[in-house]
Amino acid sequence: MFDKYQVEQGRVLVIDQEMNRNEICTRFKKLIDKNLPVDYVIDQKFLITDEDNLDNLKSVIIKGGYNVVIFDTFTEIHNMVENES
Repeated sequence: MFDKYQVEQGRVLVIDQEMNRNEICTRFKKLIDKNLPVDYVIDQKFLITDEDNLDNLKSVIIKGGYNVVIFDTFTEIHNMVENES
């Protein structure tokens, strides 16, 4: 499978709403080479359903040149019923 698709490295933004800084640092050191372009946002609670917050997030993504954004977990950043998320 991995020889079939052409891939290239890109910038990653992880928005983590569950783990604390120590847990993230421990996981990061175990999984990722220090030279990879991965940034974390933690301890910044917000609701993506708020239009101003969504616009701010879009701006951060564009300015940072991120290719991938990971939400951990998505249910923590919206105020909708979980099964409707």
